[in-house]
Amino acid sequence: MSSLLFVHLLFWLIPGVFKTWNFQTTDQLFRIRASVPMWQIPYDSTIVHVDEKDTTTEKLHVAYLARHHYARVVQALGDTKAAAQIYDYIFRAPTLASEDSLLFEANRSAHNAYYGIAFSLVEEPPQQRPPRPPMHWAYLDSTSWRVTVAGDISHMLFATNPILTFPELAQCARGLGYLSLQYDEDGVFRRAPLLVRLDDKFYPSF
Repeated sequence: MSSLLFVHLLFWLIPGVFKTWNFQTTDQLFRIRASVPMWQIPYDSTIVHVDEKDTTTEKLHVAYLARHHYARVVQALGDTKAAAQIYDYIFRAPTLASEDSLLFEANRSAHNAYYGIAFSLVEEPPQQRPPRPPMHWAYLDSTSWRVTVAGDISHMLFATNPILTFPELAQCARGLGYLSLQYDEDGVFRRAPLLVRLDDKFYPSF
């Protein structure tokens, strides 16, 4: 009992040191688990990760990917009957109408693509909504989740300062999920809340 009280006292007196040590000890346990075959989490081969790298633009002989490139990917994956396409992009604004129209049509056809949105995650409810175009708030209001909750949700984070894939594209897609994470005191991302509170409703993570 004395040892337990002493440890709690240390955490209370110098939390910056002992919380960090505790985090890093947990990290080592995860690394050990990953190194032992019998404890490793099986890889699910039905999940495929597609990465965009410098070689992508080199092979296409372009300086950057345009909307019609993304439209071709969305259309191709839709044709293969993928269960879901999840793009960790935030397309913040329209570009050329001719380019955007191709992406709109590909998303309508595939109807299984999800895109990103970013929030500032805070512990206290925002006092007011930050200035955003009315269309942005209308989209968020219509796509927020009404979840029946059992238990205490006071520890859940609130979402504010949204930066979303522009509504014209979002409305053609299957939906948006937020990409935001909060790092621990030592600057490492270790956890991702599945839901955050947005006004009196909830928004799902990516």
